[in-house]
Amino acid sequence: MSNESSQVRIPLTPEQRAMVKQATGKDAESLELSVSELEERIAPGKVGGLGGKSNPAGGTFAGA
Repeated sequence: MSNESSQVRIPLTPEQRAMVKQATGKDAESLELSVSELEERIAPGKVGGLGGKSNPAGGTFAGA
């Protein structure tokens, strides 16, 4: 079984970095999520049980 506390790092494209900068005022190079956060975004309601409801923001941005 996978380690639920493991972090997954997803590099952002220049366009995504610009969107993060515009939305938050912060620079970011990647998005970091725990395995369980990533699984919830891939299959909402299947892992952790939000029942298909929108997921509150989670994860962190890794700054430049």
